Amino acid sequence: MKLKITDLKETRFRPSFYRDRNGNRVRTKEQYSRFREVRTVSGGARFGHFFIDSIVFMFLFSLLSLIFALTLETITDPVFFQISEFISGIIIFLIYPLFYFLFENKWQQTPGKMLNNTVVIDQYGNKPSTRQLIMRSLLRLVPLEPYSCFGDRSRGWHDKWSDTWVVK
Repeated sequence: MKLKITDLKETRFRPSFYRDRNGNRVRTKEQYSRFREVRTVSGGARFGHFFIDSIVFMFLFSLLSLIFALTLETITDPVFFQISEFISGIIIFLIYPLFYFLFENKWQQTPGKMLNNTVVIDQYGNKPSTRQLIMRSLLRLVPLEPYSCFGDRSRGWHDKWSDTWVVK
């Protein structure tokens, strides 16, 4: 049976006091066990990852758009340009999750995480499954999702709903 990272226990000591025969207060250490907290990356760092990843994504998308525009430079119809703007919006919507999936599937990191030396792990501390990474990538399309990392222990919705963590 695999042990989840949320089920790991640690032994700690806390001060304990008792009275000796003479009524003097004596300090001693008491051993106790508790679940170890998963040390996720802070919300500010997570927002930094998002910001850097957005810059890299927009750079790559602009490069692809430029290549596409150069191949179709002979078309000057204004209706075509309106349609191409609509299509580019749809393409961004489709390529955005693919960008995250490809990086996290190959390296467990996106460019922002690479700069901060953090990785994505699953509930057992391993590389997430393909299913988890697909779900994680698609969940990034939820409106206001990037701001969800500022809440509960800096785990965003895409982390909670796909059972993944971002750690150093």
